[in-house]
Amino acid sequence: MSDTELQSGDDEAPAFERGVDDNGRAWVKVPLQRPLQRADNKYDHVIVRAPLGSDYQGTSLSAIHQADYNALCVVIPRITEPVIHKQDLQRMPSDDLAMISGEVVAFLYTRAQRRQLGLTE
Repeated sequence: MSDTELQSGDDEAPAFERGVDDNGRAWVKVPLQRPLQRADNKYDHVIVRAPLGSDYQGTSLSAIHQADYNALCVVIPRITEPVIHKQDLQRMPSDDLAMISGEVVAFLYTRAQRRQLGLTE
């Protein structure tokens, strides 16, 4: 992944690293408040890639825009690294779920909307 920039807020807010991969697909590194444990691996962050059209198959853009939990459970496993499965989302603390979901929803905004909301690319 290349073209990274660090976005930092107040001392309490975690920093998000953002970038664009070699194919031009945006991504964001979301820090987890409670690391994800898989066998012997512990993940303290998740990479969320900008969804492609096919990633929304089985749900709708309006459901994602409304942050519908069931719709997000369809899309998030398709765009995260490591893959965050529905079962992981069901056990995830609400603050981590909200941060990941918020980034998925933010990918639906236009550049102008992101600038207006104070979100960076």
